[in-house]
Amino acid sequence: MEHVFNSLLADGAPDEKPVGIQPLYGGNPKAVQDMNPDDFRAASDAVLAKVREQAFSRGLPIVYEIAGRTVREYADGRLEPVR
Repeated sequence: MEHVFNSLLADGAPDEKPVGIQPLYGGNPKAVQDMNPDDFRAASDAVLAKVREQAFSRGLPIVYEIAGRTVREYADGRLEPVR
């Protein structure tokens, strides 16, 4: 699964060498299978920050779950339930 995930990050070219998430999203430079829980959390936080920045700069919300409910978050901090 790691190879598939990382191949997608390498522009979908399955023959390319797998890459970590850092080159594209600023996460941890370690491969996912080599991360400990702290590394994984730090990489996840970095990816979320980058996704927020990219979406909000384009005027788009980010969508995620809070307590089992799907919500959209907008750059102004407003949360809107997804129906």
